[in-house]
Amino acid sequence: MPVVDAMLARMQRLTVGDLTAHGLPPAPEGAIAALMARGAGTAIVDRGTVEAIRDGSIRVVAAVTGLDATGARLADGGRVEVDDLVLATGFGTALPELVGHLGVLDDRGMPRVADGGEAAPGLRFVGYVYRPGLTGYVGRLARTAARGIARDPEPVPVPA
Repeated sequence: MPVVDAMLARMQRLTVGDLTAHGLPPAPEGAIAALMARGAGTAIVDRGTVEAIRDGSIRVVAAVTGLDATGARLADGGRVEVDDLVLATGFGTALPELVGHLGVLDDRGMPRVADGGEAAPGLRFVGYVYRPGLTGYVGRLARTAARGIARDPEPVPVPA
């Protein structure tokens, strides 16, 4: 495990570099160690996303603790106004706290609709599936969600 973690960390340094200045410090443990400890793999971020983070097209902020009509409240006490919001919730969904009151989650706290379709007006979930070939499949779901968003450009009020 330590050898593979070291190899993966080196590969990440060579291919991605250090994103600490952009809000993404290195993981505190290796990918395989994390997999063994949590039973979940590491996030994979494509080159286009890394470039968008570096050029400021995507801004990484603290965890979102709540939403209101025009923005998001952050764990560090800050607030951001947003036109669009992508929540990368990591390996714990944090969905019950964020959207549980909307009736869009099942008894496990997972989205009832996870195929890129609307779970509620203006709300879509992508990536909450477990299957082989996950990255390609989730990419297809993301394209489905994007097409749905493009068809309905009107903003939807966020319930308080």
